[in-house]
Parts: sequence; C-alpha cells; structure tokens
Amino acid sequence: MNELEEYAFQDRPDEINVEVGEVGDPEYQLRTIIDYRLDEWNFNYTSRFID
Repeated sequence: MNELEEYAFQDRPDEINVEVGEVGDPEYQLRTIIDYRLDEWNFNYTSRFID
C-alpha cells in the first residue's frame, strides 16, 4: 500500500495522504470470468466489482 501514499507537502513529511478508497484508487476490485463449452455451444459470464 505504500504506492498509494502521497506526500502532498514536502515541508511536512509526517502528514501522509493515503489515496485508498478515493476516486481512481478503489480499495477492493474483483473480476470473474466463467466459460463453459458443450459440443458446439459456448456459455460465458463476466462480472466486475469495484468499491
């Protein structure tokens, strides 16, 4: 998680702005892909969750 820490003010390095959960830096991400093939049939399902 150190890559999401931003030191906005160089003269105050003790104040860290953690960007986790902000717009563009979600806290949780999940992507699911399910494929099923039967003879000439192909079924697939894709889902995506971002919080």
